[in-house]
Amino acid sequence: MITKEQILSDIRRLGKQRGGHISLDAFLAATGMKAHQLLGKFWARWNDALTEAGLRTMEFSNPRTEEEIVIEAFAQLIETLKKWPTGTEMLLERGRNESFPSIKVVR
Repeated sequence: MITKEQILSDIRRLGKQRGGHISLDAFLAATGMKAHQLLGKFWARWNDALTEAGLRTMEFSNPRTEEEIVIEAFAQLIETLKKWPTGTEMLLERGRNESFPSIKVVR
């Protein structure tokens, strides 16, 4: 049975070899471990494991959209449609109005 400390040691070792960061996919390929052996058992997210191992995490390329902006845009769409929008309706709105948040943000 693999321990949390063994996993952290492997993350540090592989991270050092790869310039200070390693993706989950690269880690799993290099170690032969399965994601369920660490995620949901020791950590909820890969970035949590990286942080605990002392490695940097990847930054989002786009800044986070403020919740108020998302809520207001979503509420306006609900008001326009007079119902809760489907995913397709949100995609259509995004196509018409580029300031409407991406469906990924809403999800």
